Amino acid sequence: MNFLAHFAFALSLTSPLIHMGPVSSISACIDERPWIPYTNPDLEKPGTMQILVAYASRDLNVRLKVEALPWKRCLADVRSGRIDAAIGASDAPFILQFAEFPRLIGSETSDTNRSLGTARIMLVKRIESSIDWDGATLTHLKKPIGTAMGTQAMRTAVLKFGGEVDDAARTDDQNLRKLLLDRVDLMAGYEFDLEEIIRTSYEGKVAILSTPLLESHYYLAFSKTFYRKHPALAETFWNKIANLRLGYHPARDFTQEDLTFTSRRSLH
Repeated sequence: MNFLAHFAFALSLTSPLIHMGPVSSISACIDERPWIPYTNPDLEKPGTMQILVAYASRDLNVRLKVEALPWKRCLADVRSGRIDAAIGASDAPFILQFAEFPRLIGSETSDTNRSLGTARIMLVKRIESSIDWDGATLTHLKKPIGTAMGTQAMRTAVLKFGGEVDDAARTDDQNLRKLLLDRVDLMAGYEFDLEEIIRTSYEGKVAILSTPLLESHYYLAFSKTFYRKHPALAETFWNKIANLRLGYHPARDFTQEDLTFTSRRSLH
C-alpha cells in the first residue's frame, strides 16, 4: 500500500470520536533535559514534538498533562502505567517491551509516517584521533563510547556495531570532557545538540564524524496499559500527528495559546 492510500485509511480512523471511549485527558512525559529542537521543559520555548502532540490534543478535545522527568524515570512511569505516554521515544527493543507504537497496517513494523520526527545520532572524536566510522565498521576503536545516561537508542546502536558503552555521564558536556580526558574514544549524541555545544565550547578540539551512527524516528509512545484500554484513541492521536506533520510550519502556526498542556519538573 503506497503512502497516500495508507494515509487516507489512517485519516478515516480519526473522525468517530465516539468510539474512543470516555477519555477527557491523558498524561505524558518528556526528558527533563532540553532536547532542542524536539522537546524542551521550558514552556516559553517548547520543542516541535511537544507542539505536535499539543495540537493533536487540542484538535481531539483531550487535555494533555506533561511532566518533565529524568528520561529513565519517564520510561519507568510509562512501564508502570502511572503515565500514559512518552513524547519522543524510540522503538528500541527495550521500550517495545512496555510501550505501544503506531504500526504499518498488517505489520509489526513501526509506521514512520506517524512519528513525531527524525533525529540523527552522530559520533564525536578528538580532533587528532584516527578513529573512523563508515556506517558499518568502527576502526581503531580501543576504549568505550560515551552515551548519556538513559539514552537507550544510542546504547543499542553502539552495541550493535561492536562498541563498548560508557553511559555513566548524564550530559553531552560531561561526555565531551571525558573524550578530551581520553577516558572514552568516542562519544555519541544528537546532531543538533552536538553542533551547538561544540560551536560554543569545543571548537577545534573535537570533530563530528560525517556518517550518522543511527538515524532514528521518535514517537508518541503509549503505555501498553493505556493502549489496551483505549486503542482507538491512541490510533487517532497517531493519525492526527501524521496529518499535522504534512502541513506543519512552526513559525507560522504556533501560538502560546495552543499549548493546552502543563509541565511539572520532577524534584527527583
